[in-house]
Amino acid sequence: MAKGIRERLLEQARKFHQWQEITYPGKTIEEIGGTWEVDYPAWNDIFDAFCHVLTQMNAEMADSVLLDEMVYLIARANEAEGFIQETTSHPQWFECLCRRAAASNESEAKWQFAAYLPECSCSQKVRDIILDFAKDPNEYVSRRALLAMPALRPDCVEQFAPLFWERDCYSLELQEYQRIAVLVSLDAIHSSLLPQYLDWAKQDGRSYLLEHAKRIERGLAMNETLAAPTYHGFLPPHSRERQIDLTPRLYTQSGEKIHLTFLPLRPDCGNDPQWEDWNCYRSILTIGWPDCERLLIPTLKQIFPVKDPANGEIQEEFDPCFDNWIGKEDWERWIRLVRDSLPSRTEKESAFLRSILEWIETALTYTSVIVAEGNL
Repeated sequence: MAKGIRERLLEQARKFHQWQEITYPGKTIEEIGGTWEVDYPAWNDIFDAFCHVLTQMNAEMADSVLLDEMVYLIARANEAEGFIQETTSHPQWFECLCRRAAASNESEAKWQFAAYLPECSCSQKVRDIILDFAKDPNEYVSRRALLAMPALRPDCVEQFAPLFWERDCYSLELQEYQRIAVLVSLDAIHSSLLPQYLDWAKQDGRSYLLEHAKRIERGLAMNETLAAPTYHGFLPPHSRERQIDLTPRLYTQSGEKIHLTFLPLRPDCGNDPQWEDWNCYRSILTIGWPDCERLLIPTLKQIFPVKDPANGEIQEEFDPCFDNWIGKEDWERWIRLVRDSLPSRTEKESAFLRSILEWIETALTYTSVIVAEGNL
């Protein structure tokens, strides 16, 4: 049975190789360039055979020929990233293929394994391969590895920072991207070296690097000043003034897409509030899911069931996927729970939570309802 599963995928791989030779005769992958792979008409057949291997065959039974072809296919599917995403759900296969990719010349596979290592339940030995990816001569592979390193080996970020910042083996544009990765990674681990690198970024002066430095500085300031008047109060109806995005982070990495957003409700909107009525506060407080799951959700769940202050209905449980309409009394219960938990928190966790409480408490002086909107 395993042989048939193996042969099915290898046959699909052969068809892809044949199409490549016919379409781009005599050219290497580097010479073809661009996103040429997306033109292949039978990707669905390859994906089905690939998934069949993952689900129906033991990774320990895979030989070098099969592993090499699977790494090759992951590399060719680098635009949609569907193959690597599927592989992440199968830790044994992910480990085998990650090792194989690390020993290969397939840069388009390496960066995907580097990026997805934090999402797979791998052994520490495999997670440490991120250090090898960070040393890879390919710029994009090394950069994606550094960006993933805070989640895998936060203890190593600071030792890699000078290497990425100082090396000049790439073009000026790619060097700028390397330095951006340093700032993002140091920010993710709350490194004491970050202020120095932010100063160096300003001295460097390149536009994208400066933009990231300013964004990180704003984030650092937010953790201390979320009660500032500039963030609070409601915008006038039909105002063209843009809301301020507040996204303080502790355990959340830059770019996190799953989050919880806090939206104060305009107090004079009547009994039938519209979307505009809870999207008109001067600031939008958005907390990434890793921080929510670790620091906010456990206490939020404790205040439920709550009575929806808009329609009087009882909401039995906190919903991480949709709107949670929470009135002032219930928010005050939550605030007490959070304050009671602070002695058991680390210093950084306590400071982070206090900044969130400051924003919530200040917002409750302008409204009696704050909607907590999740997008899990």
